Amino acid sequence: MVPGSVDLPAASGGPDRELRAPSHVVTIGQAGWRKGWDRAVAAAHELARRRPDVSWEWIGEAPRSEWLDAHGVSQPLTRHEALADPWSAAGSPAGMVIVSREDPMPLVALEAGARGIPLLATRTGGLPDLLGDGRGLLVEGADLEGLVTGVMELIDDPSAATERASRLEAEVR
Repeated sequence: MVPGSVDLPAASGGPDRELRAPSHVVTIGQAGWRKGWDRAVAAAHELARRRPDVSWEWIGEAPRSEWLDAHGVSQPLTRHEALADPWSAAGSPAGMVIVSREDPMPLVALEAGARGIPLLATRTGGLPDLLGDGRGLLVEGADLEGLVTGVMELIDDPSAATERASRLEAEVR
């Protein structure tokens, strides 16, 4: 990581699971093909079928209007407009999900790591190196089942998610 490329918040001292919403995950970024908006929508549909108690939010620029109507059903993702400080809208999620098709190194992964937020990501760019050695969960990009299972793992095994997030925070810092 290039020093100064990410504004690091004060050290979290480890994720405080009591402050995290136990059934809430978030994605931050431009909603488009490259960032995997359609993957998130597909995985969120299946997640809503299996676990209606889990909410998934996307914070960032809206996708093209035809993407919003593509499925002909209500969206399983709650979307918030892009903000200068998306972390203010993210709250304390059980985890962050990065579904990018290609991204050399999503800065949002470093920012989540610095905040001690558990991470689930597709295997692209530098994410396998960042999340390797037990610092996060990785799935193949086209593995929608893996995304759904990964989100459920973040929620159903908070102690393991907390441990991975602590290792990620130490690595980012």
